[in-house]
Amino acid sequence: MKKAYVIWILPQAAKKGDGHVNRISSKLENISGSTIERLESYDKSEQIMVYLNKDYDIKEKYEGSDWIKAPLVIFLNNTYDLLKKKEIMKEYGFEEIEKEVEKMCDLGKMIARENIEKGLVQGQKRKILN
Repeated sequence: MKKAYVIWILPQAAKKGDGHVNRISSKLENISGSTIERLESYDKSEQIMVYLNKDYDIKEKYEGSDWIKAPLVIFLNNTYDLLKKKEIMKEYGFEEIEKEVEKMCDLGKMIARENIEKGLVQGQKRKILN
């Protein structure tokens, strides 16, 4: 069995948590007996949680890790249009991202459309029940 890494990117974290990164890993605790397992035996997963705020000011910099956090928050942000995202991403050295950014822009529109449809269905159900 190989070690697995799970990376959670939380693009709508609270402003106070913006830019924070947490790591969760396994720890062995010997409750009874004297059997001690080697770290390689039980440490099979690790989780990284990256907290980003959607209202990130692109003029500010994430100290020590702006090269990855700023592009992530811009890439996942639904308030910027395709042209603005392309412009910002090029500043960070990303050259061929048009398809990916366009897909993410479309993903945001799709999520919004789905939520509007759900709201309409819920509204219709409430109207029928009342």
